[in-house]
Amino acid sequence: MEEVNIKEIVSYFDKGFLKEILGIDKESLNLKEIEKKLIDVLNISSLKELKKERLFVKCKRLNRGDVRIKEIILRNAWIALAIELSRKQKCIEFNENAFKNSINLLKRYSHVRGGPLIENLKRTLNKCGVKFIVLPYLKESKLRGFTKYLKEEKCYLIAINDCGKALDKFYFTLFHEISHILISKKKTNFTINKDDEEEEEVDKLASDILIDPDLYNRFVNRKCFNLTSILFFARQNNVDQSIVIGRLQKEGFIPYSYFNKYKKKTYRI
Repeated sequence: MEEVNIKEIVSYFDKGFLKEILGIDKESLNLKEIEKKLIDVLNISSLKELKKERLFVKCKRLNRGDVRIKEIILRNAWIALAIELSRKQKCIEFNENAFKNSINLLKRYSHVRGGPLIENLKRTLNKCGVKFIVLPYLKESKLRGFTKYLKEEKCYLIAINDCGKALDKFYFTLFHEISHILISKKKTNFTINKDDEEEEEVDKLASDILIDPDLYNRFVNRKCFNLTSILFFARQNNVDQSIVIGRLQKEGFIPYSYFNKYKKKTYRI
């Protein structure tokens, strides 16, 4: 691992994230003050601790390729912040049956209008024994989110970035992490993003939970992708049309320029 000094570590952090999320103004503080505040906010012993590649959890990255020291540091900082924020959340012991029974309700929240989406999700997950943290994306961390079992509290933590408040990406990321818990319980041995094969399994489960695979195959085989058919199919699957449009775009059934005005944003986080 290459050596990185404190000045370099601090330089990696996006100014906006530091100020708006961590309450640290780079312009008004000296290096020592910034270092101390970061250590306090992230609850770590030293900024150099962030250089350890597997410091907190294994997690899904936005893309494959070589991992740079900058990415490792920013990723660990984001994870440390999420874990620290989760300490303030009260949560019951994980209840597998309640968790599985909550899936349809969590899906329904995607198309409920006029309510606080994040609070609804958090409240429902907390009742199942899952803490839920949403934070903005930290530039160049390449981190979507992570799932961690909190052994002392006997509950789980799901933390995801807000995906630019795009509802379809947000929901797939959430259900990717939900699927990690479902698969880990099925295997009785919890692992986090063990390898690419596991990630593919988790992605498939997330897709199948959000949109019934048999219904989806019949839908795409008809090759009728007008707005009326998309809206009807979304209602069939109990999800917002944003999730259907996003998947059709991602899988190449419609261009990314189609129906974007019908894709929703998440509520204020």
